[in-house]
Amino acid sequence: MGTENLSHLGRAFAVLESLVEPKSSAEISRELDVNRSTALRLLRELEAIGYVRREPDNLMFALDANRIRKLYAGREIDPANWRDKFDTFLKTIRDEFGEAAILGVPANNSMVYASYLDSNNVVAVREQIGTVRSMHCSALGQAYLSTMDEPKLTELLKDISYLEGTSRAPQNEKELRERLVAIRERGYAIDNEETFEGGMCVAVPAKVEGKVIGSLGLSGPASRMVKKAEEAGARLMEFVSAH
Repeated sequence: MGTENLSHLGRAFAVLESLVEPKSSAEISRELDVNRSTALRLLRELEAIGYVRREPDNLMFALDANRIRKLYAGREIDPANWRDKFDTFLKTIRDEFGEAAILGVPANNSMVYASYLDSNNVVAVREQIGTVRSMHCSALGQAYLSTMDEPKLTELLKDISYLEGTSRAPQNEKELRERLVAIRERGYAIDNEETFEGGMCVAVPAKVEGKVIGSLGLSGPASRMVKKAEEAGARLMEFVSAH
């Protein structure tokens, strides 16, 4: 992952995204292609504000799941009123389709995994609470963007760099807007190897009392998900419509 064109904030988010599993500063340095002192400075800053912690047994850096959950704890709608409902559904849909189930919430023009239930399959996409995904190239982000009114959407799109993702992802605002039109017509978003090669996600906007608070998604290897995408999209839409 090259980060030479990213700002300091962009590199910080790259660190968070890299910490799908605990890692050392040396590993982060290699993945971000920065020197070790830069990687260590980023990690310590994230540790200081509570998003990253040191594991006591091996001193590796890891995401702090409790801090990640606080990204949405102060919203107008108390998460205590709906977290159990979403988590119950995530477990249900995970078991139905055998793929990872996710609740993503917006933070700093990205989507952060607020809840994550791993796949039951041996071969699967392995992530965790706190994973960060760019809005423009992820199904979670595109589903969320598709609900925005024009003034808010226009304002948010000004800050998207389009540097993340694969060549399949939207490369500019025009391409992203075309995806959003298709999502509104279809009812759900599809990320077919746009975030990373080999992965696929289907997602819908998640609502509580009529307010969009993020997105619900189902994620797995593209080789399996491509056969399940339409059915998964319909199942996710069914749940959202009923709540």
